[in-house]
Amino acid sequence: MQHELYGSRVLDAFAGSGALGFEAASRHAREVVMLERSRKVAAALEDNLRELHAQNVNLQCVEALEYLARETEPFDIIFLDPPFGLGLIEPVLRLLDERGLLKSDARIYVEFEASAPHPQLPEGWSFIRDKKAGDVRYGLLARTG
Repeated sequence: MQHELYGSRVLDAFAGSGALGFEAASRHAREVVMLERSRKVAAALEDNLRELHAQNVNLQCVEALEYLARETEPFDIIFLDPPFGLGLIEPVLRLLDERGLLKSDARIYVEFEASAPHPQLPEGWSFIRDKKAGDVRYGLLARTG
């Protein structure tokens, strides 16, 4: 996806360490919205943003579902790597789809427990890549219809 990042609007819905969002920012995404619910983790990410002088990153200390319920501008690329076991992928996908927050050629990268069933996808979406590494399953979603 590295070539698709240039000039794109990216959502890192569960920022955590910030690795996915920082990588997108370093590859010249137009804007990277990083969401992190933990104030402590968000503060550490803010420190990293200052050190990296990342001007194209918008860090929000908020729950992903809360943010998406009020967002209006669609995304080109979405990273969904939520904490395991909380069942967050399906509600986030549903909200992205229902609120029109996915551009027509958007791509969604997902990570979830390898032992869990595949998440139910919005109509017209499917896995175009699907792999497993140890206890993690990851894949890339795109519109197919």
